[in-house]
Amino acid sequence: MSLFLREDHLIIVRVNTKLKKFTLPAAEECVAKIIEMVKSDKHPKALFFYMPHVYIPKNVIRCYANTALGEAAVTVFCESLTAWLMGNISVEIKKRFMKSNPASASPIKAFKNEANALAWSFERMKEASLVTVDD
Repeated sequence: MSLFLREDHLIIVRVNTKLKKFTLPAAEECVAKIIEMVKSDKHPKALFFYMPHVYIPKNVIRCYANTALGEAAVTVFCESLTAWLMGNISVEIKKRFMKSNPASASPIKAFKNEANALAWSFERMKEASLVTVDD
């Protein structure tokens, strides 16, 4: 996985195209790096996953979906039918986890159009920045 925190607070998550197998230890390492990026400053962050065109084991999807990352939103961009199917499975697993763990509740949505996906991500970050916390 490659991770990149853009200046506009979007965390880009891409899979190395040469990667043949997804492992749980690699996913756990990636999750730790995402959490570090989310906490790097007070600005809300959105995750933008470029869903790969290959099968991802359920335990790897759960590693991402069942972890409270602190993000404002999760966008899953799917460029192919296979990616679309895997993306929607990921969205459903995350939604189930959010029901049992409200602290991790952040909007999540899969898209086939990158421009729409980016616009949705930025709108969620804007909404999150308007939320004030009462002390």
